[in-house]
Amino acid sequence: MQPLIITLLLFYMVVYFHRVMTGVMKVEIDYVALLYGVNPDVFLAFLSSSYFYSYTIAQLFVGALTDAFGIKRIGALFAVIMGAGALLMSLMSPVTLILGRVLVGFSAAVAFLAYQRASSLAYSREHQGRLTSYALVLGNLSTLIATYPLRVALNTVGSRTTLLVLATLTFATAACIFTLSKDHGSRDRVDGLRGTVRYLKVLIKDPHIRGLGIASLGIYGVTLAYQSSWGQKHLSETLGMSIEVASQYLMLLALIFTLTTPIAGFLSDKVLRRRKPLLLAASVTSASSWTLMLYSTLTLNITTTAISLVLLGIAAGLHTVVPPMAKESYAAEYSATAIALFNTFLFSGTAVLQTVASMTNSCNSIIIHLAASLVGAILAATQTRETLR
Repeated sequence: MQPLIITLLLFYMVVYFHRVMTGVMKVEIDYVALLYGVNPDVFLAFLSSSYFYSYTIAQLFVGALTDAFGIKRIGALFAVIMGAGALLMSLMSPVTLILGRVLVGFSAAVAFLAYQRASSLAYSREHQGRLTSYALVLGNLSTLIATYPLRVALNTVGSRTTLLVLATLTFATAACIFTLSKDHGSRDRVDGLRGTVRYLKVLIKDPHIRGLGIASLGIYGVTLAYQSSWGQKHLSETLGMSIEVASQYLMLLALIFTLTTPIAGFLSDKVLRRRKPLLLAASVTSASSWTLMLYSTLTLNITTTAISLVLLGIAAGLHTVVPPMAKESYAAEYSATAIALFNTFLFSGTAVLQTVASMTNSCNSIIIHLAASLVGAILAATQTRETLR
């Protein structure tokens, strides 16, 4: 595997850690909120979702910039911005936490887009499912670290040191991307950028990309909102778990996600040689998991909660086929743009789910997430098409 691909995978791990870490930091977030006289639930809602709002905004142009100017410049620049955001968060005040997380979310947009562009340019279509699964596996290994191990680190060295370590790793990654990448984008960058914008207009009119975005929201977006925002609140405050046990349950979800991901990639690329059946299976499994979670919450049944989290992890793992489906219908040189548009639908919805779920009770949150998964399943069946032919 190319050194640049490996570096971008490591970059994606850092991005993923930032994405979900707030789901385990409720104690620290509550402390900062109370110290500065801010409502803890409101602060958690906006701190967790600010990443995804800025991430979504960045999708509108980062994909085009990456295709036009290349991974070397855009990837390295945005990694530096992410490191600066982590440094700002380490100051641990409401303002610096929000602003830092906005910078982190904004800059994080480049990681998956750059990886998808690099994989599309270097490997054939028959490898894309597995290549996407590698990113999601490592991302979920990072999620595992951001559950119980993160809780141990926060208890041991504190949030400030943890964020400083993240900043250092990100700056080192930026240097590696700039050194290793030879992708300078289009030869004529102005014309390349114009061509990308024109192609974006074509993509927007295609119901396939919109259907995939909403379907992904009903599978991966609802999972991510739970992991990074209100999952610990649900498990600890509604079901009565300690914060340590709650973080272990979140780790179970991430572990199942991690184990299912490479299986889904292999099945799609090598066995079924189709993507859409796995997308439909993911949609049905996601809806089933939220139905079980609603039952377990109403009955305070911990065993059923564990089963619902396992099903949610399986659904998220099967979601591996969706990013390849978002780019395989289109020209490889515009792969970052296609993924960016898909991500716009996915992460704007995720941000809204996080904001709403953190400020309402668990039963209402579950019902909202169940509705999103059902709508996603309908669009997956009716609006998307098979792309691996």
